Amino acid sequence: MHAVLRSFQWRRLRHSQAVAVVFLSSATALAVMAILTLLQSWGWLQINIPTATFWVTCYALILGSGTILYSSALYLSRVQKLIPGDLQYLLDHVPDAFVILDEHDLIIYANDAFGLMLQTPDTVYLGRPIETLDWQISDGSKFPWHRASGSAGSSGPVTRDASKTARGVTAHLQDQLITYAHPDGQQRLFAVHAKRISGNSRLSGMCVVSVRDATIAERYRAEMEGLLAQTRVSSEEVQRRNEKLNRLVREDSLTGCQNRRALDDTLPLLWNQNQTEESPFSCLMFDIDRFKSVNDTHGHAQGDEVLRQVGEKLRDTFAGVGQVYRYGGEEFCVLLPRHNHQEAHWIAERIRQSIEELEITSSPDQDAIRPTVSIGVADLSHGAEDAPTLVAQADKCLYIAKRRGRNQVVVYDQEVREATIRRSDR
Repeated sequence: MHAVLRSFQWRRLRHSQAVAVVFLSSATALAVMAILTLLQSWGWLQINIPTATFWVTCYALILGSGTILYSSALYLSRVQKLIPGDLQYLLDHVPDAFVILDEHDLIIYANDAFGLMLQTPDTVYLGRPIETLDWQISDGSKFPWHRASGSAGSSGPVTRDASKTARGVTAHLQDQLITYAHPDGQQRLFAVHAKRISGNSRLSGMCVVSVRDATIAERYRAEMEGLLAQTRVSSEEVQRRNEKLNRLVREDSLTGCQNRRALDDTLPLLWNQNQTEESPFSCLMFDIDRFKSVNDTHGHAQGDEVLRQVGEKLRDTFAGVGQVYRYGGEEFCVLLPRHNHQEAHWIAERIRQSIEELEITSSPDQDAIRPTVSIGVADLSHGAEDAPTLVAQADKCLYIAKRRGRNQVVVYDQEVREATIRRSDR
């Protein structure tokens, strides 16, 4: 009975139906009043209130009750025509929660799964606007049934994804995740799909709403996203540490130049690339002159400072042009792709003069150290068949430069090729 009263909506009745309801309610009221009059005349009923007040009150109550009952009966009969009993039976056995709304978004039917999901009896929500349930929307978002229908309850433009169904009826489908204040005190996340029926069908304007409890699935998805984020962070951290480790393995900590291991790894690659491109390729070998006497006279700390500043000068000069490697001890190697021996000679002479201008000292009372370098230059013009041969040619030029007095640049040529390296040159 409570569900019938909740289902009453006077505005749901057509004009002719409303007139019929009033007529039937009035006739019922008059019939009941006639029966009460007979009972009173026969002495079976005793009325102790003023007659006029009694009859007016009695007529009003019967008329109001009759109007509600007849209106509810007409409305529920319409619902019964739209949703036959066998369809309701079928929907009650579907595991998913379904709600059917009329064109004003009033709940006219909800299957058993919906009541179980909400843990609420149907007497609470039947006949109510669906948006009056405990949905938690505070950001101005539209409900999916509003978005699907563009009804008065929504605001702004309506976006619809239309799909043709049978008999020319068009259904509009929208889905949305909505938080619901569950009676158990928890916030549940429901996935709500709304399909509004339009067209020339008697079902036009009705809306079928499916509701799925996505709380566990969304919680799992959030956890997985968190794990993936942690994995990405861990992967990035591993990559960063690997890059740091690789840098430590391939970089000379004192001078900041690449080390001999990096040279051994890179030289074959650059050589093969050069062979493919058939472009010039030069190698420069540097050696700090009389470096042993620097260590013996000024100490190893000052010797390290000389190495550091010379390495820094080389890195700054060849940045973006060539690659600088600490070959070992006080020797450095520079690879210059796409440069022939004339260009390499010019660059080597510039860097030799630049290093010659350095003044290195640890304290004002000490004499400044003015380092010089001997440089050997070789390119592919003298038939180097592989990368080690090219480095060996540049290294031989370096020792010839020392034999000739140090602090100079020697380019590989026929004279150097025929020269013999003596022990004293080393």
